[in-house]
Amino acid sequence: MICLQTKLKIADNSGAKIAKCIKVLGFGIKKVGFIGNLILICIKKKKNKFKKKIKKKIIYHGLIVMVKQRVYRKDGTIVKFNDNRILLFSSGGLKTKFLGTRVYGSIMKEIRQYIYENKKNKQKYAKLVSYCDSII
Repeated sequence: MICLQTKLKIADNSGAKIAKCIKVLGFGIKKVGFIGNLILICIKKKKNKFKKKIKKKIIYHGLIVMVKQRVYRKDGTIVKFNDNRILLFSSGGLKTKFLGTRVYGSIMKEIRQYIYENKKNKQKYAKLVSYCDSII
């Protein structure tokens, strides 16, 4: 469950370390994001190596990959992680582009289900699934 002002870790090699949630996209009254939702973020910490690629105080899109809160699945399993993680996208209006070339750690199976529900962004998110090491 990602709310406004939540600090998140970045799960790719785009150059950012920590980001802060500004807004959860796709919801009216509810301002809570779950796995597979897009959010607007602002970079708070970045790695010094990548000075030109990522800049602070610029709004980016993020895809929620892991959450601290327990996720109950239909088969009865419960999945919980130690921290909240997102993947970083550019904020180019309708054409958002994945900024990293590698995904650290694993992603959840619910993201793959989100790909098949949302036909518009199928190609963009299918690329992310191929970048990751494992799917939990």
